[in-house]
Parts: sequence; C-alpha cells; structure tokens
Amino acid sequence: MDTICLKKACDEFDNVFYQNLFGFSFLKNEYSYKLCQNLQSLMGERFLEYNFYIFTSNWGRLPNSIHHETNRKKILLYLGDESGEVPYHLSSYYHMIFKQYLPTDKFAVNNIFNFVLGSLAPEQPYKNMGERKHSVFFSGALTGTRLSLYLYLAFGVIVPDFIRRCFAQLIRFPLLLKLFTLRRFDSKIPNAYIRFTNGFSQGLPREEYSKILADSKIVLCPRGAVQPECFRHGEAMRAGCVMISQRLPLIWFYRD
Repeated sequence: MDTICLKKACDEFDNVFYQNLFGFSFLKNEYSYKLCQNLQSLMGERFLEYNFYIFTSNWGRLPNSIHHETNRKKILLYLGDESGEVPYHLSSYYHMIFKQYLPTDKFAVNNIFNFVLGSLAPEQPYKNMGERKHSVFFSGALTGTRLSLYLYLAFGVIVPDFIRRCFAQLIRFPLLLKLFTLRRFDSKIPNAYIRFTNGFSQGLPREEYSKILADSKIVLCPRGAVQPECFRHGEAMRAGCVMISQRLPLIWFYRD
C-alpha cells in the first residue's frame, strides 16, 4: 500500500494515512492531527473501526487507498481539490467520502458528504468587539480572483474590465507580483490592516496572523484562488468577527 502514516501522530493513530499531499504539506501536521483528535473524541471506541485516508489532488490522480484491503471501513477525507467535482467514481471504494469545495449537499449516492474547510491558523482567546484594535483586517495572496478588490483599494473606483485583465496578465510575472504586493492599504480605513502577499502562506506567520485576526472587528474574505470558500471564512467566524464575503455555496454549514 502506497500510503504514509501521519508524521505527528503515527504512534497515536495507526488507522490514519495521508498520501499525495503535493503542494499541501501544511495539511500533514497540525490540521490533520487536530482533525483526527476531534474524530477520536467524537467517535470514542468506534474510531478504531475505520481507516481514514487523507488525500489531496488537483490533477485527476486516484487515491492509492482504493487498492488497500482492510477489515476496517474505509473513509476518504478528500482535501484541497477546488474543482468542485463530485467524486462519484470513488464512491464504491469507500464507506464514506468527505470532500471539500463541493457546491451542494445533494448527491446521487448516499456516502458522499461536503467537508467544510475549517481553519489553519491557531485559535486565540476571544476579545469583545470594543476591545479590538483593528477595524478591518485582510492578509492574503493576490490572485486573479482578488484583483478587483486590490484595484478598488488602489484607485478608489471600480476599474474597467480591460484594466483588470491587463493587471491579471502582469501579476503572472513573479517580480511584478512581488512589487504590487509591497503596497499596503492600512491607511484606506482608520485602524485597518489590509495587505496582499505574493503567495499562499507568504505573509504573516500563522501565530501572528491569528492574533491580528482575533484583534479585528471586520475581516475581508474575498474568494479563494478558484472557489468562493477559503480558510479565512472559518478563522473569521471562529474569532467572532464580522465577515464580508461574496456569496458562499448553499451547503449546511453556511445555510444554517
């Protein structure tokens, strides 16, 4: 079987595996470990009745765990794929499949479920709104999907589409992208912290990021690189911030 035991939990969890985490190495440690801890706490002794396979792929690869023979029920945790594709082709191999970025809760089979992103940043003590230092907070990658926000902050108006398309071509060059992200927009709103970065996790260290977010009243949550959802939604909600976002999918988590 071509799977690897969770590095941080291999002694504690002998029924959890990850594989194909290309470009998603951050999922190996804190995220996966906390996920498994919570599952074990919720499921109790039943936790050992299952094998959990943490899998990511944006390139159409199949999980190697489809070939793994075990007496335990198999559960696939399918993370990181922003295509929105429902994995019907995998449903017969697993007892249950939980996948991120699915646009609906209604599927043609009964063993596929929508899996909410959650958060990557560590949790901080809750602060009352009146005690928070920052009025508005954003720290995240400058991508094509966030370019309209960047240009509005830069020019103070909604720019014509042809200008946005020109900038979309320019930020494809790493040096220009880095140059554009040097500009800070803190002064646009009193007591704000609004800064773009030149890539995922290229800005503040996670501990500092989470402290500033928890010390903010409003968090801007522009869409991710492909889908409307991003980790910032979960982090802002957990900290009790007012969240400004584009329309999110009508799944159980956001609907209720």
